[in-house]
Order: sequence, then structure tokens, then C-alpha cells
Amino acid sequence: MSTQNIIYVAGNPEAYPLEYYDRQTQSYEGVIPQLLAEFAAQSDCQVIYYQPEAGDQRARLGEHSQVDLLSGYAPEEEAPAHTQVVEVPVSAEGQEGAVCLLYLTEAAPEGLAEELTEFFRGLTQQRLTTLLLESAAEQPQAPALPWLTGALALAVAVLVCTLVLLVRRHRRQLEALDQKTRRDPLTGLNNLEGLAGQYRQFVHNKLRVLYTLFCFSIDLDRLEQAAGEEETAAFLRFCAVTLSGQAADTDLLAKVSPRAFVLLRLTGDRESPSAWLSPLLSRLRAYPREQGLSFGVDIHVGIYPLQEDDWDLNKMIFSAIQAAALAQREERDYVVCSQDVLGRFDREHQLQADIGRGFARREFQLYIQGYVDARTGRLVGGEALARWNHPQRGLLLPKDFVPLMEREKTIEQLDYYCLQEACALLESLVHGGEEGFFLSCNISRETLSALDCPDRIAELLAVYDFPRELLILELAEGAQLAQGEVLGQNILALKDLGLRVILDDFGTGFPSFHDLQHFPLDGLKLDKALVDTIGTPKGRAVAGAMIQVGHDLGMTVIAAGVEEDSQAEILRQLRCDVLQGYRFYYPLPVWEAKALLLPEREATPPPDRPLAGTAAGEAGERGELRHG
Repeated sequence: MSTQNIIYVAGNPEAYPLEYYDRQTQSYEGVIPQLLAEFAAQSDCQVIYYQPEAGDQRARLGEHSQVDLLSGYAPEEEAPAHTQVVEVPVSAEGQEGAVCLLYLTEAAPEGLAEELTEFFRGLTQQRLTTLLLESAAEQPQAPALPWLTGALALAVAVLVCTLVLLVRRHRRQLEALDQKTRRDPLTGLNNLEGLAGQYRQFVHNKLRVLYTLFCFSIDLDRLEQAAGEEETAAFLRFCAVTLSGQAADTDLLAKVSPRAFVLLRLTGDRESPSAWLSPLLSRLRAYPREQGLSFGVDIHVGIYPLQEDDWDLNKMIFSAIQAAALAQREERDYVVCSQDVLGRFDREHQLQADIGRGFARREFQLYIQGYVDARTGRLVGGEALARWNHPQRGLLLPKDFVPLMEREKTIEQLDYYCLQEACALLESLVHGGEEGFFLSCNISRETLSALDCPDRIAELLAVYDFPRELLILELAEGAQLAQGEVLGQNILALKDLGLRVILDDFGTGFPSFHDLQHFPLDGLKLDKALVDTIGTPKGRAVAGAMIQVGHDLGMTVIAAGVEEDSQAEILRQLRCDVLQGYRFYYPLPVWEAKALLLPEREATPPPDRPLAGTAAGEAGERGELRHG
């Protein structure tokens, strides 16, 4: 055989530990590839393995003589047609034998069989045993366990029996440990690691476009508060059983986080999910009511249709979780990760990356929207609203960045930034002669529930000089947190500092009424959704009841979102105390608010805070979230 020959090999990608394809290194590993590499080094030839496309390609490549060698056959497999056997001599306990590792095709170079046979005869039994143990100790990326027993039998049939037992026992221990780390202990389903292993093993390149990933995201806060940990665990087991009943043999199911399940479903031609998702969600959401509770569980689904080049499972799950969160915000059962939706997520991710720079460069600005006395129409105070003067995207409203900050747990930075700016404004107004103007500033429940919140606010207040009762903190309506006791204690501590605390967005959900009973609040702000319907008999009756509740509890009642004279008149008749909305004032930058409140003083924009818009630019705003 010429020393310049290249030997092409068609290997078995799943004959671990003799021969297997490691997808991490993108190369063949095991006993046979190692032996062929040593043979190539001695004979000065080159051995090249064909890369697997969709599993075992030996039959196709051998039939057309496209390779020189075929390898990795189990003892029970028949010899391929038109091939020549190359055997490896082995011995154990004085008994001689041979096993077949390779078959030469008709394309093999002349003399290759003799050279390979001579090479194998020169191997010691110790060398073969060492190679086998080294390969068995490796962890392939996707081992085919059904093939494993046959492959081991092929390799160790003539080795010492004690060696076989040691290898097999070691492998069983590794597999048992591996199974334990790949299972969710509560439900028995695969966890994220287990799902990743199954995904690599079963969802091949050609099948990938036939699968769709469904992520079931579950809000457990309310169930945990009302029923406790044991009932919450029982619900998660119920979800696992219910979803398992929905999964076919070709599907993959896992619990990938404490509050999320993933179902990789073979959907073929992209079936419409509504037909099976809607009844499934209804069943899952109804679980608490079936246990005697008065509410359901909030569950939403993010759907990611797999594409041919989708190989990063973590990235797909992350996108699906984002889609489920979007479905929750938009009160939809599910959201599909279309290109538009994925583009939206990318823009949000970039915006999140810009937040740190925005604070460092003071791109966040304070706008003030006035409050008027409901009886006299006199301007009595204002709400501090955040705006982001983004250098590339222009003036951003709170709906563009506050939900993102809340999800990414960076809202605390915005809370304290706005609070500091509000304190500076109040000091400026008081020193300018406007002593009765109060200012409300939004604060998130996450920030107000922190143990160090009262101390941090006390340190901040110590820097500024103004009557403390002029600063009001607005607590946004939201799901009651587990730190409810801390939240109540912190509110008391802030009231001891002289501040007032009111409840924002009142009337939009169950937690509002819980807050009224458990927290020492000074006032409440009716949500704009209530004001929008106040012209109807039912809307007027609901708003009147809310105002009466506030007054009975000794609270000041503010109505937000007042845009029409008729709304203002009805609220006056219902004895609402304070009104806010475009009927009276649009949000103004701080310098314009100062010009309005202190007309005798010159008010100009600070040079280090360029403005991207004025009050007129906000005339089209409707229904903003907290911080505006």
C-alpha cells in the first residue's frame, strides 16, 4: 500500500465505548478510532472519518464503495456484502480468540488488509484492556444506551470476567447518578439538564423543524399565600400528570424551573395550538377552585416553533419564557415567538443593556403632572413621572422601560433616582416661596419591601430641606408579596419619618382590598379604568362605592385619568378629593413645572439635561403604567 494513501472510514456513531461520535468535539472517539490513529501514525497514512449526517451512514457508504473501511459492528450483525474481514486477536485466561472490528470494502487500497492484520497482531492484551477502560470512563454527548450492552459485550466477551463486572458496575453507578441529577424530585419529570440530553439524542437536524416548544409559565404567588407549600406542591404534581397525559411518545416533557414546564411537541405542519391548549389551560387554571379556593391559577404559554438551525435549547426556552410573560401582560393564553416578537425581545434586551449608561449620564428625567382640588380646581400638588431621554430612541415613556426594569429586578434604582429628584424639586419650590405644593413619587413593592428601605429613605431625606408631609409615596397595585409583613412595617416606619403613603391604581384587582385592610395607608388613587366608565350607571356606582370606602377609612381619595368635564363633575358630586388628568394638566418637565409654580423666577432647562420633548409632545399619552 502506498504511504500517501488516505483511508476513509464509515463509523458507527452510537457504538459506545468502542466507537461513537462526540458532538462536543465533533469527532469520533472510542477504542476503534484510537487504534486507527495509531495505525495511521505507524504506516504514514491518513485516516479520515465521514461525519454523521442523520445517524448511521455505514450501509449507504459501503454499498457504493465510498469508503475503505466499515467499523463498529455488534457480534450479532451480519457482515456487509462484498467486504473483507479484519479480525483483532485477543486472549483471556490462556484462551485465544478474535473479534471483528473492521470490514474492508472493495474500494480499499491493495495491501491494507495485510497491514491492518499485522498491526493488530502486534498489540498486547494490556494495551487493548487499557483502551477499553479509558473509553468506558468517558461520557459521550449522546450515548445510545440500548446499544451500550451489545457494544460492551462485543468488546469484553473475551476479557477477564472480573473486568467486565467492574466496568458494568461502574457504568450502572454513573447512570444511576446521572438519572438522579436529571430528574425533578417533586414531579419525577426531567429537569432542564435531562431535557437537554433527550433533545440532543432524539431531536435530530432533519426532525427539528417538525417540533414546537411550549413553555407553561405559572404564577404561584397567590396559591402559595392562600394554601401553603404543600398544596402548591400538589398543584405542580397535578400539572405534571396533566401535561404527561397530553404528551405523545414522540414528545419531550420537563419541569425546567420552579414555575415552568416545557413540552417539546411533534407538531408536523405547525398545527394550530388553540384547539388543545385552551381546554388544557382551563383545566390547569381551575385546580384551586376544585380544592375549595375562590380563585384560579394564572398560567400562560410561550410558543417557539423550532427552525432547522435552532440548536441552543436554553436560548429557545428563554425566548418562550419571554413570550409567556408577554402573554400574561397582554392577558392572552399564549404568544408565538414570531420574527416580530423575537425582534421585540431583542430591542428590550438592548434597552436593558443601556439602563446603566442612562443613569450614569442622567438620561432619566422627571416630569410633573398636576393635581387639582376637586371642589375649587386649584393646583395643589403633582405627581413625579419618569421619562428616559434615550440618545438613539428619543423620549421613552414608562411603558417602554418600567415593565422591563420590574422583570429584570432593576426597578429599585429608578425608584431611588426619582425619589431623590423629587426631594430636590420640593426643596427648590419651598425655598422659592411655594410652601404648600405636595409631590407624590411612585415606589415599587419590591423596593418598599426591602429591609433597608426606611433607612435608605431616611438618609436621603436628611440631605434635603422641606416639610416631610409634602412628599407622598405611591405604592403601585400588584400581587401581594410574601414580604407583606415587612411591607407593612416599612410603611409605618416611613410614616414615622413624616411621609404619607397612598395606594396607586386602586380598584383594578383583588390585592387592592387586601392592602386596605392590612397596611396603614393615607389615601388611594382610583385607577383610570374606573374613571373611564364613570359616565355609565354601573361605573358611577362602582366609583362611588370606592370613594365611600376610602372616606370611611379616613383616607384622601384621588381620581386619575380625568379627561372630560363630565367626568370631573361626577367625581365632584361623589365627593372625590383630588383630580388628575389631561383635562387639567399634561406632564411637564421639571423646569416648566417650576416656571408654572414660581413665575417670578427665571426657569430654564439645566444645561446637562437636554430635553427631548415638551408638554405638547405628550398630548397623545393615554393609560400609562406606574411612574407615569
